[in-house]
Amino acid sequence: MAAQISQIKIFVRFEKEEAWLESMSVSGWHLISASYGIYRFEGGQPEKRVYRIDCRNITKQADLVDYISLFIDSGWTSISPKKNVGNYYFYSLADQPGKDIFSDKVSRAGRYLRYAQLTGISLIPLIPIYGALIATGVFKIGNWGYLTPGLWQMTGVEFVRHFLFETPFVVLRAMGWMLPLLVAFACLIFIYRYYRVYRQELEKKV
Repeated sequence: MAAQISQIKIFVRFEKEEAWLESMSVSGWHLISASYGIYRFEGGQPEKRVYRIDCRNITKQADLVDYISLFIDSGWTSISPKKNVGNYYFYSLADQPGKDIFSDKVSRAGRYLRYAQLTGISLIPLIPIYGALIATGVFKIGNWGYLTPGLWQMTGVEFVRHFLFETPFVVLRAMGWMLPLLVAFACLIFIYRYYRVYRQELEKKV
């Protein structure tokens, strides 16, 4: 069995991601799967490959088969195609290049817009969940704080002992509320950045 390695990387521009994958193949590490910034490679003979990445919202197996077939017919090999993954990876050998999967700058830029849209869609389920938690009183600002009765009236060793004991629980409660919000905020940043790249790609001169 060939050796395998994993690497974690985050890219905003698909072009930089493609170039990195090409450099890995030149080093003898060929992509076998990619998901949420986690890349798996299999060792083999060094090859000069050309990688292309597209972003699509494909939910039906029949649509996936039709989509992948278009690129296979154009000389590309698909890497671990699955439904509902967002990004799709293709490669061809540099000395036997397939026809570029993007016909013009509009189609090339479109993948950034689709990625921004898919990221936005992934945030929608958080809205009713947070609404329900707040409406039912599961999350209250007061519950973030210290629950020991009379804590702030205590002094000396007694205050320090209760304060230090309860602080880890306060942090855990705050994390339970804040972590999803931080994730949502990070997603919004990615949406903005991908939309900005989309506009930049459209404005490029051919």
